Amino acid sequence: TLSDYFEKLLAGVDLGYCFLHRHDIDTDVRTARKMFEIEKKLGVKSSYYFRLNTLDFDLMREINDYGSDVGYHYEELSQFCKDNNISNPSLIKSRIQEIENIFFDNYSRIENKCGFKIKSVASHGDFVNRKLGMPNHEFMTRELMKKCNIKFECYDDRLLQSFSVILS
Repeated sequence: TLSDYFEKLLAGVDLGYCFLHRHDIDTDVRTARKMFEIEKKLGVKSSYYFRLNTLDFDLMREINDYGSDVGYHYEELSQFCKDNNISNPSLIKSRIQEIENIFFDNYSRIENKCGFKIKSVASHGDFVNRKLGMPNHEFMTRELMKKCNIKFECYDDRLLQSFSVILS
C-alpha cells in the first residue's frame, strides 16, 4: 500500500522494485467493489481514495480490514470556488483558512464514520483547478496534516520523487 511504502521510504528502507496501485474512486463505487474483490482473490493490497460523493463506509471498512489503504480523495478548494463563485486565484489565498476548516470537518467526519484511522489523502483534480492553475492540495500544509494526524498527501514531493514511473 502507499502508506506501507511511505513509512519504509521515510525509514530509509531499500524496497527495490515496487508496484504501487492507487484507486481514485471518482464516480463508480460498484466498480471499486469489483476491483477490491479481484484484488482479494489475488492476494493484492492497494490504496483506495474516496471522494465525498463516493463514500461507501461498509466498503471502506472491508478494504481497511483486509489490509489495504483507505484514504480521502479531497476537493475542498475547487468545491469552495464553485460554491462561492470564485475564479480569481488571489481571492482564494485570502480564504485558505475557511477551506482548511471545511477540510478538517469533512476529514474528521469521514474518519469518525469509518471507525479507523485514515492515514493519507489524495487531492482530486477538477476542471476548476485547471482553470485557476491551482491544485486542490494548494492549501494542504504540514500543520494541517499534523492537526489531522495524516501521514502523507499523495502529491508530497518526498513520495513523488521516489517513483521512476507514474501511470495515470
